[in-house]
Amino acid sequence: NKIARKSSKFRVIFTVPDFCWPPPPAPPQVPPIPFPLFADLGGAKTVAKDVRINRKPAFVFKASKTNKTYGDEIAVPGRKGVLSRTATKPAWPMMHSSSVKIRKRYIVRAGDMFHMNNKYKKPKPPKPCISCKAAAAVGRPVNPIHGLKFLENETDFAFEGLMPLVWNRSYYSDQDGTGWLGEGWSVPGSQRIIRDAAGLAYIDDQGRLFPLPEPEEDDEEPVLFESEQIWFSKNSDGHYVIASLDGSVSLRFAPLAASEDDPNGDSCSLLPLVAVEDANGNHQRFVYHPTTGLPQYIIDGNGRVFYLHFGNVADAAAPKLRLLSVSLLDALPAVG
Repeated sequence: NKIARKSSKFRVIFTVPDFCWPPPPAPPQVPPIPFPLFADLGGAKTVAKDVRINRKPAFVFKASKTNKTYGDEIAVPGRKGVLSRTATKPAWPMMHSSSVKIRKRYIVRAGDMFHMNNKYKKPKPPKPCISCKAAAAVGRPVNPIHGLKFLENETDFAFEGLMPLVWNRSYYSDQDGTGWLGEGWSVPGSQRIIRDAAGLAYIDDQGRLFPLPEPEEDDEEPVLFESEQIWFSKNSDGHYVIASLDGSVSLRFAPLAASEDDPNGDSCSLLPLVAVEDANGNHQRFVYHPTTGLPQYIIDGNGRVFYLHFGNVADAAAPKLRLLSVSLLDALPAVG
């Protein structure tokens, strides 16, 4: 039959090759050449374990994926992916059946299109990382190579102890979106996951956005993003977790609203950061205002409570809420 499943009989062929520099003994003047790419569903992850087709677990939309794309392994290490900027990265489906589901997930059929090599697109060049932006600075605060202004790691206050709150502000003129202090600003806790028709995406503390696959609660393994050096997974309570490669720090994201029909908030479009935890169980917690959805309190690893005061900095007809102050409280105020 034509239903995709965890079997090497199913392969995904990339219609656009990956351009890479050829390995030795190619002369140094040889330009990048195309390497045909494919993915093998025999190594698929997060498949429907309890539904099998011809004794093979079914491959389903917004869950199943292959952890690797093949074809460019022999290219020069460190000089692969001239156009895609990725090599040997995951592949997952972008099309599915319109009527047949397994465990609330649509099945994937032979002939359905896939995102290849970590959702490769032929995009504009990615924005440089924070260290890259600052490294080429001339004086302060201008980076003439990237054409941006920046203000890096301005520390307003810092506390000692276990998982203390260290309040750093950074500003980059090319950063998308509007932060708690306004456009271009980043402060602790501003990371978030968003959900739209295209799926999940992560916005990190530098304002960068990149897509995430939709994992299942019972996935045996988290998803590895080598380029970002992070692990991504979903807990049984519906919370998403992004962890550092060595597991020393984990970020937990959760929806702010839930209902009887959607107890885990699976339809929520915004999942803000609710906790930061280290490998020893020490953690910071973020409590959000029920009306505005903005952070109201931060509790650090020592139990200190910080109140975040937001106010309108524009007209009442078109309000713009911005963070005005951070105060240290004696305790978390009583509810009610």
